[in-house]
Amino acid sequence: MSAENYENELLERIALAANSEIAKKRCEFIKEYFNLSNEKLIKMVTQSPFLLSLTEDSIKNKVESIEKNLNINKSDLNDIIFKNPYILLKDDEALLKKTNYYKLSFSLNTKQFLKTLHLNPMIMNLNHDSVKVKVDYYMKKFNYTRAQISKVFKIFPSIICYPVETVEKRVELLSNEFGLSIEKIAKAILISPSILGFKEESLLKKRQFYMDNFSVTKEQFNKMLAFLPTIFNLSEDLILEKAKFYNEHFGLTSQEFIKKFTTFPSILEYNMDTVLQKADYYMNKLNLSKEQFKEFILNSPATLGYNTETIDNKIDHIQTLGFTKGDIVNYPKILSVPNNKLLLRYAICMNEGMEKERFFSRNVYIINENKLYARYKYLKEKGLKTTVVPEGEKAFSKRIGISSDELIKLYPLSSKEETRIINTYFENNNIAETDAETDNNIDL
Repeated sequence: MSAENYENELLERIALAANSEIAKKRCEFIKEYFNLSNEKLIKMVTQSPFLLSLTEDSIKNKVESIEKNLNINKSDLNDIIFKNPYILLKDDEALLKKTNYYKLSFSLNTKQFLKTLHLNPMIMNLNHDSVKVKVDYYMKKFNYTRAQISKVFKIFPSIICYPVETVEKRVELLSNEFGLSIEKIAKAILISPSILGFKEESLLKKRQFYMDNFSVTKEQFNKMLAFLPTIFNLSEDLILEKAKFYNEHFGLTSQEFIKKFTTFPSILEYNMDTVLQKADYYMNKLNLSKEQFKEFILNSPATLGYNTETIDNKIDHIQTLGFTKGDIVNYPKILSVPNNKLLLRYAICMNEGMEKERFFSRNVYIINENKLYARYKYLKEKGLKTTVVPEGEKAFSKRIGISSDELIKLYPLSSKEETRIINTYFENNNIAETDAETDNNIDL
């Protein structure tokens, strides 16, 4: 029996079950009026049989009323009603009251509300008390502000549909099985609220996939999850395809690929076509061979996610400081530093006599400028060697006996002092300020 004949037979059965020719005609009307396939019609009517009790005129009148009151087009409304036919049972006053409640409670304009409704029409079935209980729960459990909850609701309205008990079980799983603290869980939900919608077996299965196919340990996956909560949204077939992609196009071995995505999971999200475009861009812009580009992304895979127009500006800026394209190739992480921050960090170090090579080789350019400034001030005041400035926090605090956070409190870097430091650098190196123009709004 063909799929079409099977569907037609099911439609016949629905009509026969209702024991009415009227039911059959209403099925035909619903299918045509809401532009449904046989498959969707079957699903809609079997899950919501009350539809067969509504007359054609009552459905038409209700739909026209909703279109007018919500200012929504018929095509979008068709999809919403397919997902939640119970909207047809609500009177106009109840629908408007519910609409205004969501708009007011979650700071939504009409366009935002309709988008949210389209994402999950089931929110119209919730009573106000139920919604309030869940909002209060999220605010207390995760220390969310009302604004944060509204932001999540706009992109994932299902968050208020889950029973509190279900969320509690998911939080317990993420904590006990995946090692996430309540703070990290709260952050993960803000980034990827759909994490609450996965069943326990789905979450565990996803981790097992990485363990089986890439020999990733539980601990490694748990760290990846903390870094990239959206990892559960990535299909397994796509991940396998990307492993093959990075090997065929850039020569990354299986072990190199694994090392990169376990330390920088975002590489798994990058679109492959976009990566190829970025590869062409960097190879042309920085005169890289294929082998050099491989090392480039192994050193800093984040560069694959940067906007090329921004990088054009950044490379030009870096060169005004006296750096070469070769410096960028050898130390690609420098591209992650905003122009104004790079200039300030470089000026602090150069004014204190640090060698340019040391600034690069010790990755000083990624050290926060407040930390650099405070360390130099303290060490010089105490007559200590400043060669320890680039050291990691643990080594530095152990050697000097005071943490950088404590030093920052003792020696705050004011905006006035920042200006003085940069001007001093310009004067010492005979550089006009326009030659090293800063940009405070770098978008990577």
